[in-house]
Amino acid sequence: VIHSESRVKTESNKIVARASSELVIVAFYGRDIDRFKTFYEIARENDRKFVIPIKLAHLLCMLRSDPVLRIPDVMNDDNVLFYKKRKKTGRFAESDYYVWERPFLEKAVNYDYVHENQSKLLFNLDLVSFTELIDVKPSRGGHFIHSMSEPFSEEDISVDVMNNWLQHFGLGFHQIHASGHCPSKDLEQIINRVQPKRLIPVHTEHPELFKKLFNNVDVQIVEKGNPYTLR
Repeated sequence: VIHSESRVKTESNKIVARASSELVIVAFYGRDIDRFKTFYEIARENDRKFVIPIKLAHLLCMLRSDPVLRIPDVMNDDNVLFYKKRKKTGRFAESDYYVWERPFLEKAVNYDYVHENQSKLLFNLDLVSFTELIDVKPSRGGHFIHSMSEPFSEEDISVDVMNNWLQHFGLGFHQIHASGHCPSKDLEQIINRVQPKRLIPVHTEHPELFKKLFNNVDVQIVEKGNPYTLR
């Protein structure tokens, strides 16, 4: 189990570094800015262009004004390219794309470019966009880094479907992910150190366990529909 972003980078970098002529594909949640920066750095360190969806490029541009996030200027960064899918006409006509997508088309590449430059790219492909592989035609022996939780959310496809795609195209599967959730031992250490007057468990399937773990803390189990004052 990987518990840190630095380990995600280390383990993923090993995969990319040992790939010579093969395409490396990575899937991660499009709103995970830290994970984007991790693979952006991996691409740079391995002299590969990072090809990302236009949707992600738009999000990064919208968030770049936040100095805390330290997001690279993807519009002017030679290390980043944008991937454009075929739409209505199939000819990649500008009019086929939404108005918000059009500013990104000048730096956008299509499946032909990805196919012809497999050894030079790190390709960010959403699981729901796996049909793009039909046109990309990746060479067998490439790598797929699944840098997200095991499939369970609306952004995922089932394990069987994913494995069928990977097997069909001869892509090696690598599960390399750090969820961002605090391990139970670390969570216990934090609470014991902070010693809060009141503890309200949220985002957990077993809030009652907090009462067993922390006898010296006022653990309040919330119920749906009831108001709670945080003061």
